[in-house]
Amino acid sequence: MSEASSPNICAACDRLDRTQQASLRDEDIPRCTAFPTGIPGRIWEGGFDHRNRWPGDNGVRFLLREGGDFDLKFYEDFTSTT
Repeated sequence: MSEASSPNICAACDRLDRTQQASLRDEDIPRCTAFPTGIPGRIWEGGFDHRNRWPGDNGVRFLLREGGDFDLKFYEDFTSTT
């Protein structure tokens, strides 16, 4: 699961583990502060907006990273048409 199949909110999130992303292999699972053992597929694959509550996120949700405006707009445009 090296790349999301569609735009996801994670690309714009400051909580995404970008150090891991730089060397992500197919067998690796993308991680973040909210999901240290792996981002759920419905979020990573672009179907769920993690500005909303997700079971097990312990209240840790999307936080726009500096410079993430373009990625967030890309995600929002994509999800508004699907």
